[in-house]
Amino acid sequence: VVCLKLHPANPPIWGTILVPVDDSFEVVLPKGCAAEQLARYYNDKLILVNSDIWAALGETDRAALVLHEAIYAVNRAVGATNSRQSRHVVSQLFESTTKWTDIQDGVPSGALFCITPGTTPTSFWAFQDSSGMWRMQFNVVGRAFVFSKKTAIIVGPEFNFNDAKTFPVLSGEDKIGSSVLQSGTLRSDLEDGDTIVLTKRWEAPKDSQGQSLPGVQTLRYFLSWRSGSYPNSSLTDLPLNCSVQFH
Repeated sequence: VVCLKLHPANPPIWGTILVPVDDSFEVVLPKGCAAEQLARYYNDKLILVNSDIWAALGETDRAALVLHEAIYAVNRAVGATNSRQSRHVVSQLFESTTKWTDIQDGVPSGALFCITPGTTPTSFWAFQDSSGMWRMQFNVVGRAFVFSKKTAIIVGPEFNFNDAKTFPVLSGEDKIGSSVLQSGTLRSDLEDGDTIVLTKRWEAPKDSQGQSLPGVQTLRYFLSWRSGSYPNSSLTDLPLNCSVQFH
């Protein structure tokens, strides 16, 4: 979406326009401007572009559009339903003071790779630092790929991501329904301040028919997330599986 300044004495002469998608959620526009749709995703092989606006753009703006569509395309693959994160990333790409750190920076060989199944995948590396604390370093979070190192530290012995690798099954039913929660803040040079809640919960294992097995209990991990950058963006109780190791 671009903002074109309209002058009443020289109204633009356009042929056709693209119907607005309304996925950018502008809250402020310069006085005397109107938001116009520059490009619109049609399918994976076709992006519709308003040729009148395109002709008025400089090379930098055209490059920004191409990057925006490329980033939005990969984010749609992990569940993105709006363009806010891709527009933010593109704006920072053209800002000389932006700090970028490789998302795998500092991830050791043998780190666990944790994923959440389903239509809103989240993934991160989990490993213990020299002090024994677990660190989470994200690859995908909030229906979008991470573009600069984003981390959280889990404090205390109550959480061990190896439990989300082995899913230990113990005898008894006394712990079923109990849980432990820990909240934290994600840190990144690019998009800072997201909130996460990690939940360790005891459940009754189920058989292939979905029936609870008597006399045993298992430990499961869940992740909830809330954006620190985009209002009303959150995910709740995503089940974690950390059974893959990073090499």
